[in-house]
Amino acid sequence: MIAVLRWILACALSVAVIAFSLANRGQIGMIWSPVHAPISLPLFLPVLIGVITGFLSGGFMVWLNGAAARRERRKQKRTIHDLEKQVEAMVEKKIDTTEKIA
Repeated sequence: MIAVLRWILACALSVAVIAFSLANRGQIGMIWSPVHAPISLPLFLPVLIGVITGFLSGGFMVWLNGAAARRERRKQKRTIHDLEKQVEAMVEKKIDTTEKIA
């Protein structure tokens, strides 16, 4: 169900981006530096580049902010693994001692 919703959202977003690009095909002059001639680009290109850059930088910031939680989760996994080994060793030790008594 989630996969279907993702596909629907992706298709809707694709249609919106294509419609935006088709509606903003006018040329603009972008000046990168005062010594170079302006570059002629379609209007949608700098806008989409800005949106994509913002999306990627936002994702990167979320990833950075989650570093502490990921570190804590790895630490908890190691602790759980160590405790499971200790429980297995204690169970084996108990089985060995009960066999010797009987």
